[in-house]
Amino acid sequence: MSTSALVIDGRDYTSIQSLSIDWMHRNIYFVNKRLQTIDVCRLNGSFCHILLHQTVSDYLPQHLVLYPEKGILFYTAIVKARAQHIVRLGMDGKNLKLLFTLKTTSDNENANYLRPLLTIDRINHHFYFYNGFDKIFILNMQGDVLHTQYQTTFRFHSFQIFSDKMYKAFTQVDGTNYSEFRINPKYALGTTLLGSGLIFNLDRVVQTFYSKNSK
Repeated sequence: MSTSALVIDGRDYTSIQSLSIDWMHRNIYFVNKRLQTIDVCRLNGSFCHILLHQTVSDYLPQHLVLYPEKGILFYTAIVKARAQHIVRLGMDGKNLKLLFTLKTTSDNENANYLRPLLTIDRINHHFYFYNGFDKIFILNMQGDVLHTQYQTTFRFHSFQIFSDKMYKAFTQVDGTNYSEFRINPKYALGTTLLGSGLIFNLDRVVQTFYSKNSK
């Protein structure tokens, strides 16, 4: 397997917080934390454009996910010791809208390695929003909370949904420990973990997916 470096338009991108690729239109989107922008470039690193330069402190971008089928993206934002947000934005940089706000009481909930995370269930058209601390919120695409799940395991630093499975990645702050597992919608809460990411039974994992039939 070979690797190669990608130089993006010769610009200073030393503070990338989050990155996502639009394979439909072959663009790359990313958050530049230092400049407080969301940028978009062609996938080969050319033709870069600042999509959003956010100067309003309540909406500084942190983590983004793309929904190219709908031509929109979503990003999380934090305000120290005050709130976490989900914001919707057109992939052309237009029509910014606040979808969801979660009040916080301490900046411990916004530690650098416990940032709020967001992923999309494209089959059921739901958001899964992790507050970086102890809860996963399931929301519809309008930002309404459908269900709240309380974390029963170690905090995690990334998660994604593929088909009917959710994958979480766990890591220590120094980056020396990495593991992942799946979430199967057939089972309820109650997985036994033997250690960070060591799962007693892979078929019985921590969270169930939200569905309209959930009690």
